[in-house]
Amino acid sequence: MESDSAIPPDLSLFFWVLLGLWLLTAASRWVLFRRIGQPAWAAVVPVYNYVVLLKIVERPAWMLVPLVAALPLGLMLLGIALADRFGKPLWFGLVLGLLPCAGTPLLVLSGEPGQF
Repeated sequence: MESDSAIPPDLSLFFWVLLGLWLLTAASRWVLFRRIGQPAWAAVVPVYNYVVLLKIVERPAWMLVPLVAALPLGLMLLGIALADRFGKPLWFGLVLGLLPCAGTPLLVLSGEPGQF
């Protein structure tokens, strides 16, 4: 039996996987921001969440421009700074920068509530 859907099944699966990864990252950042004392709702606002991350690692907000201009390098540097802020090693910062859907939950789960 054929499906009347205009979206191919492979594309639909890809969408649901990406949505799940985004929800995992957003929920982890929600907890992280709340523990640090930042507004938790900022975790789901697309650009503002990086402004809050820059504030957490004590970098000026204008650093968002080079972060976006050289996205992979900027995300790696932001991940390394965030890992350094919480006393994590360099490799953890690279995971945070390159795979935020894996690194952010690990950061939230690895720290005690009083550590943040």
